[in-house]
Amino acid sequence: MKFEKANFQEQDILKILQLYPVDLDKVKVSNLNGIANNNYRVTGNNFDIVLKVYSHGQSDKNKIEKELEVLRLFKRKGIRVPKIIVGRNLKILQEFKGFNIVATKFIPGDVFDTLDFTPNRMNEIGRIVAQVETEAKQIDISSFTCMNLKEEFDYVSKNLNSEMTKKHYDFDLSLYSDNLSFIKEVIQKLDNSKNKQFLHKDIWPWNLIKAKDGIYLLDFNDWSIGDPIIELSVALLEFSMFKSDQFNTKVALNIFRGYKSLKELRYKPKDLWETMLFICYLYFPYNVIQAEDRFEAEIYLKRIDTLFKNPNLLDLLL
Repeated sequence: MKFEKANFQEQDILKILQLYPVDLDKVKVSNLNGIANNNYRVTGNNFDIVLKVYSHGQSDKNKIEKELEVLRLFKRKGIRVPKIIVGRNLKILQEFKGFNIVATKFIPGDVFDTLDFTPNRMNEIGRIVAQVETEAKQIDISSFTCMNLKEEFDYVSKNLNSEMTKKHYDFDLSLYSDNLSFIKEVIQKLDNSKNKQFLHKDIWPWNLIKAKDGIYLLDFNDWSIGDPIIELSVALLEFSMFKSDQFNTKVALNIFRGYKSLKELRYKPKDLWETMLFICYLYFPYNVIQAEDRFEAEIYLKRIDTLFKNPNLLDLLL
């Protein structure tokens, strides 16, 4: 299990920029410090772009090409997503030192991890989830290949103990291990769903920017194929338990209200609760592998504890 990041120096970025139709005079480079990938903001005369350099753990070329295909489709459907920059060679996907790279226009605004979760903003989040679900349902997924949820979960969990040892992480894994059989039943149920469609699968505060003209959705590289209940479950988990192991019912209620303003809510409370738990189980090993701060992993263990103690958490909201 290896998520090798590029960590390019400025001279590397300047060489990459030669692939794009930009003026290299007075260029300024800053690292945006992505968790899974390296993201570099590059400004110069009349341009302001982001170079996304995919880690080797997320750099399957075919998967990235499908990501870009969906990105263009969502843009045509009116969902605010980053504008892709085409290279001098007329290619969108570039390669440098074995790493895949995509350039997009920088979006000025505030990332949601720095904003207050006001009712209006959470209503907007709910509407975005509903819009993404609706438009993604129209995407033909017959040519899209990716790991199912069981394969993905097994992949990130395989070397969990060795990764924790390597990073000197000492977490109490008893709750995680004790309920593993239950989570595997949830995964099996999700994988056997007949409602599979394209999923962004990562609608959380760090992937949303509040700009002057609305909210932009970023980072499609964790896309998958599966039951759309995952989309709403991720948003509920990450906003209602933002940087915390406690569940904020007011935030969740306003997300639901926004969602239901565009789309009928057909999910049962128990199914949403189970899927939120699955997301915690999936994201915990991911963050052990990728994150540079142990808190990013530990928070998911604490959320698992909270969710398991509150199986009726969503009943009153729905």
